Amino acid sequence: MEANSEIVKILQGVVLPAVKQLNVLSSSEREFYAPYLIGGKDAVMKVQVLLFKKLYTPAVITELIKRDACLCKPYLVMSQNQLLQRNANLPEFKRQLIASGNESLLRAFLEIYSLNAEDEKQLLAYRLEHGKISTEEPDEFMRVYFQTQGLKNTTLSLLSRKEYQLYWDLYCDSVPVSTGQKLKHKLLSWLH
Repeated sequence: MEANSEIVKILQGVVLPAVKQLNVLSSSEREFYAPYLIGGKDAVMKVQVLLFKKLYTPAVITELIKRDACLCKPYLVMSQNQLLQRNANLPEFKRQLIASGNESLLRAFLEIYSLNAEDEKQLLAYRLEHGKISTEEPDEFMRVYFQTQGLKNTTLSLLSRKEYQLYWDLYCDSVPVSTGQKLKHKLLSWLH
């Protein structure tokens, strides 16, 4: 489907005509045009409209993350509402946010939500793959994460893999680690 420039112009304009335009579109057209609501005039109000209309598709979330925190923060605050949380598509937002590597947006996310073990593994894998830690430069973002959030037990076992040794060292430097944890780490690292 090719975007109609007149519809796009209306959707990027003032919120009331944009919502009226959205309401006359078919369900599939709404999903197609939803990313055009991100940004433009009345951008923060449109973030809320997308929540009410259940239009947080992967394409919309991609557009949202491309924008600065001025749109992501209202999205995160509004998504806390129990009635709207399901509409926010938070799992997709977390996945794309971690893959973006945007530390300021990750911090904003962590002010409201926490990561589960699978998210932590994705975060560490992304940061390792993109060279966020080295023997010369510690990963300051992860240092703060370790100090404020800790790590889930299943994520800790990931640090026993050879490629994550620098993160294990950083973890040990950042938080108190019990002798039992160190012993468990050593045993697991022999198995890998």
